[in-house]
Amino acid sequence: MYDSDDDIKSARPVRANTTRFRRLNGNVNYHPASAWSPWRTTIKAIKNARLFTGKIINDHRVQNCVLLLIAINAIMMGVATFPTIKNNPAIVDKFELADKSFLILFTIESSMQLIYHGINLFRDGFLVFDLLIVVMSWTLVGAQVFRAFRIFRAMRLITRIETLKNLVLALFAVFPKMTAIFMLLLLIYYIFAVMFTQLFKGMYEKELVQQPYFDTVYFSMFTLFQMMTLVSPHLDYCHHAPLFS
Repeated sequence: MYDSDDDIKSARPVRANTTRFRRLNGNVNYHPASAWSPWRTTIKAIKNARLFTGKIINDHRVQNCVLLLIAINAIMMGVATFPTIKNNPAIVDKFELADKSFLILFTIESSMQLIYHGINLFRDGFLVFDLLIVVMSWTLVGAQVFRAFRIFRAMRLITRIETLKNLVLALFAVFPKMTAIFMLLLLIYYIFAVMFTQLFKGMYEKELVQQPYFDTVYFSMFTLFQMMTLVSPHLDYCHHAPLFS
């Protein structure tokens, strides 16, 4: 392939010439990747911190403690509604302080989950629900209406108990079929309401019945609903007449 030794020497890679150039200029230890070493060290440290945070917060013992705190907080909210507690300002202040402490602990737990998962947290509906509950708790902490709605924190039990979580997922999975069942039931209601209106319309005007059960389609559907739910049909239709007229 080569005719002489001079041809072989001239065909040496350019890298050898580059290395010789660096030696001549005193840059023997220079390497392009060395400029990125501090960044790599920082990124690795952040990654290790995230993994350590996730290992702590997702430990089954820590999760059981969070579950216990949620249950205790829910029980205390119910106890706080008793007259004995509500009429004692000193005890109310202690309950408020305990509730604030629970909220701080829940905030720390949600923050650690956010640090571990990062933006991927928003791909998990249950973690997003937990974060939303905590954010709303802090947002409404100064509002009077917050006292009534903070019990929704107890719904975080759904995200902690595997059986409840599977039940919620199953309900969402069958929701389209439930919608189809509701539409079928509504269609049957409408068919029989129209039929009964045509058959029994005018009975109230002839004083054959005490209430206008089937004078309009709206009354007919309302009567059918009462018959299906076994609610007493002897209701005062006069109060509902402006709604259906």
